[in-house]
Amino acid sequence: MNIHIWNFACFLCLLFSCNFNFISPNRNSKFATADFLHIVPQQSVLSDIKSHALYLTIHLNSKASRECLRSIKRIEKYVSQICSRHMCGRYNEILYGVGFGIDYFRKISPGFRLRGIKNYEYRERSGKFGKLPKTGGDIFVHAKCNDHGMLFDLAKSIIQNMPPGCVDKFEDIYGWMYHDERDLSGFVDGTANPKCLDERAEVAINKPTGGSYALVQKWIHNMSLLHETADKTKEYWIGRTIKDSYELIRKPDTSHVARMVGSEKFEAKKKYEIVRQSQPYGTLSGDAGLLFIAYAADTKNFDFMLDRMTGDSDDKKNDYIMIFSRCVTGNYWYFPGLLEFNLLVRY
Repeated sequence: MNIHIWNFACFLCLLFSCNFNFISPNRNSKFATADFLHIVPQQSVLSDIKSHALYLTIHLNSKASRECLRSIKRIEKYVSQICSRHMCGRYNEILYGVGFGIDYFRKISPGFRLRGIKNYEYRERSGKFGKLPKTGGDIFVHAKCNDHGMLFDLAKSIIQNMPPGCVDKFEDIYGWMYHDERDLSGFVDGTANPKCLDERAEVAINKPTGGSYALVQKWIHNMSLLHETADKTKEYWIGRTIKDSYELIRKPDTSHVARMVGSEKFEAKKKYEIVRQSQPYGTLSGDAGLLFIAYAADTKNFDFMLDRMTGDSDDKKNDYIMIFSRCVTGNYWYFPGLLEFNLLVRY
């Protein structure tokens, strides 16, 4: 999808879903005219997942120049070269977004707090079943496409065309759709995700800034344990059935569903929502698991869930999902709205 068409489509959706009168805006609304023009998000935030995904984490050299940031603007050019209009229809389009780690964002946008962007520092946590480590990073690219090869070419173009001395290290992970959007554990992933674009926007977009906060974690599954464990036990750990993803009427308060929702009661109202974009990754001979990525309007949505995974909540309970999966990376990223992003990478 051409990026300008995406911008216009998001603008129209948000315009009507927010009941915004562009000619005569409601002064009591959260959306003022000037603010409204900031709320068009980057492509990766609200769009559906595709068959494949790229998760590219870049750690910059401490002496990296401003030109390293400006080179990120060329991603749009790389996408056009890899997936030209006559070559790629809607099926093979590349959708992408770029996020920034807090330490790097402080450097490139020192007045960010004045614009309503919070100090989105990620905190390491430890619990009964393991750690949720903090591994940092400066730039994160989330891209989606139905062609794995195109995403590989995109990652290659980004890394190889950054100015010399910019990149200290990077990791490119490629996710893929497993059966009917299932995790490698067999469970359907993202069952409770907001379905409609306007619902996702309400959950994922910070209205004063137009940006989104993302939580990204790499989880390694114990595939042998999953293979050896009875389905009933795994359903007890998660709080849903494997086959149909039905929520269990009776589930422990340590089940994953109960920890994330905030209650073990059947179909309890969620205290916080997120827009999940996670996909499986890996090989049987090496590491395999879930690359977890989700967007939200505020990091408090994530903090609530992460605290409930590691016993940092009032009830001191831990999440049984960590019995079979180990978190090895973690960070918060800020994905500016399109207008803010273009201003950042231009100068």
